[in-house]
Amino acid sequence: MFFYILHICSKIKYKYAYFVWAFITVAVCNSLFTSTDDYTSLNFFFYYLYRLLFVLITFIFPVYLLKQNKVILYYDKYIILILLYILSALLSIIVNISTFTGFYAFQLMLYPAVITLLLIQTADNKFIENIFISFIIFGAFNSILSFSSFILSGFNLQIDHSVIFADKNLYARFLCIIFAFAAVRYFFDSERFKIWRWELFVVTLVPIQLIYLISRSGYILFIVTIFIIIIKLKSVRLKRLFIVTTVLLLGVFSVMVAKRMANEKMAVADYSDLHRINLLHAGIKMIAAHPVIGVGYGQAQEKYKQYMVKGLPGLEGITAIHNCYVNVCAEQGIIGLIIFLLLNGGLLYKQYKIIWKERKPESNINLICFISLLMFMIQGVVYHSFDYEGVYWIIIAVNILSIRNSKNGLVVK
Repeated sequence: MFFYILHICSKIKYKYAYFVWAFITVAVCNSLFTSTDDYTSLNFFFYYLYRLLFVLITFIFPVYLLKQNKVILYYDKYIILILLYILSALLSIIVNISTFTGFYAFQLMLYPAVITLLLIQTADNKFIENIFISFIIFGAFNSILSFSSFILSGFNLQIDHSVIFADKNLYARFLCIIFAFAAVRYFFDSERFKIWRWELFVVTLVPIQLIYLISRSGYILFIVTIFIIIIKLKSVRLKRLFIVTTVLLLGVFSVMVAKRMANEKMAVADYSDLHRINLLHAGIKMIAAHPVIGVGYGQAQEKYKQYMVKGLPGLEGITAIHNCYVNVCAEQGIIGLIIFLLLNGGLLYKQYKIIWKERKPESNINLICFISLLMFMIQGVVYHSFDYEGVYWIIIAVNILSIRNSKNGLVVK
């Protein structure tokens, strides 16, 4: 029976499981399906499908290696850093004798991290592009719902139209990633250039969605994305077009932020800005108390009330430190933060060298991967940790893969 199962598994297109994972991980890690009781059936479906895919991918991996006659696994300094990051998280839990919350958080991070390690061993050149297309498919589905929500609400700007996504900031970051993919393919791929292509619709519709989402961090991410594309463009005409568009968008974004502030009447004490400052304060106090190994992975929520500034209203309901760097250092100490920065900073620096220093003609996919990871790192300054998100780990994987392909002289169009 066991060998029959192995035989069946050997007939499966193994890489397809990763595409399904890329699609499902957005729903699980970034959506309302897993954070509220409003979608009980969908919650159940995605929750277990996510874990079932993890089991299938890890189970079939040895079969894939046997089928490919692959004995030696690929490794580099980035893979070693991923393993060290996982170990630092586990060490912080053990040393601090963490509660169930810590182990549960570690489990959530371990799923996508392990998948990333396996993905790096199995992906081919075309895989990177197909992963981003999986994101595009999910983005198209959510965009239809988002536009419908905006129209049916009577164009109400005070409603969150991120729909499936848990909040507007997560959705804005995701939109910037798929915008980067579509824009680079459309403007930099001269071999298959046609005016009317699906990428043009993505490039056009993403800014419209960002405008009515009114995500301040989303606006910043989008402007950074456009700025990077302007630097990379060779056509003077296109540069001018992008610059004019950017100036216009800056004006629109400024108006939308002003409207949001007017609607909220600057009542920051009601929920967001003042509380985030308090969260940072609590995180810094955690670092001061446990500088080396932190308070324990996933324990910032448990320890928050011990370090918060007392007396501020409504703070009990906010648990995530809205700065991923402070959060990592608070939970895993300086050791964890150094590993985190070496991994992400190292990937970004290597991609920068490939794109702008070595100026390889086939570096378009490197540019997409660079922008995608940069989106996480910039938003991390004002947003909570993302190392449990499958999307983040997939972005880590495609960065490692694109760097490896570039090193080996493999072209990924």
